[in-house]
Amino acid sequence: MHNACYVYIVLPGETEFVTAGKLVLSTDRHGVPTGRFVYGRRYLARANAVPIDPFELKLRAGTFETRRLKGVFGALRDAGPDYWARRRSVNWITCCNHRMTVPAPWVSV
Repeated sequence: MHNACYVYIVLPGETEFVTAGKLVLSTDRHGVPTGRFVYGRRYLARANAVPIDPFELKLRAGTFETRRLKGVFGALRDAGPDYWARRRSVNWITCCNHRMTVPAPWVSV
C-alpha cells in the first residue's frame, strides 16, 4: 500500500507556499512502514530554496528514505499536528463517517 502527499513550504522572504517535494509512505510485506521523500526539480532550481531539515533532508536531488517514526521524517512529523490533534482528527473522521482516500501521514488508528 502506498500513500503520497506533497510537501509545501513558505520560503524566507516569501508569502506564498511553494511545493518543496513529495513524501510517499509504503509498507513492505513484513508490515514495516517506509517513508521516501524527494525534492521537486523546480524547487531545487530556486535560488532561495532551503532544506526541510539540514540533517535528514539535505537540499539535493535524490530519494531520502527512513523507517524511523513509522516512515515519517522528523521535520515533517514536527510540522504536523500533535497527538491530541491527531486523535481529534481520527475522532472527527470516524464521527462524521468520512473516509480518507489518502490519509495524512500523522493519522494512525
